[in-house]
Amino acid sequence: MGNSESCFRKYRIPRYETPRDLLEMRQGSCKESIKAWQDCYSEENFVRMRRCMEAHPHYYQPLLAPIEAGGEVFEKEMESFLMPSNEDSNQQKEEERQDALYLRFCKFMEGGDCKEIFTAFLHCVEEDDESSRCLEVKETMSKCIEAHSDYYQPYLAAKKAASEQICKELVAPFVKQA
Repeated sequence: MGNSESCFRKYRIPRYETPRDLLEMRQGSCKESIKAWQDCYSEENFVRMRRCMEAHPHYYQPLLAPIEAGGEVFEKEMESFLMPSNEDSNQQKEEERQDALYLRFCKFMEGGDCKEIFTAFLHCVEEDDESSRCLEVKETMSKCIEAHSDYYQPYLAAKKAASEQICKELVAPFVKQA
């Protein structure tokens, strides 16, 4: 999510046309974390903003739904790369399919030059560590993946598709139909 351009700038929606509902989201309990993310589109600021919004789901649902949809797009993109269609994943139980997808994803991520930092990231996730150290590990992993984009291209493409889905869903209700 560490885009350097906001969804509204990307879709060229002037600030005065930015939907009131979305602007009002900045008035709730998470206004500091939203402002921090808008001022600096970093992974760390995004994670803090999302955690705050998840702690206040009723108020922030209009923003959480697109983020969730983006996660689903990411998963589908990675699944199409990691589990070819000749394998009948429809017949597998959902839990088995998720386990197989997770194992293949880990194997793929560990197959490139970012194996060590990915392993450190998994360790943080397994410990459910929400410290700034884990955010730094994730940021370092992202930089490593970008530096080795030739190998990690499927991951980067899935991440890009997820980001685009989030942006589309955030602005869709407010873009004037032609």
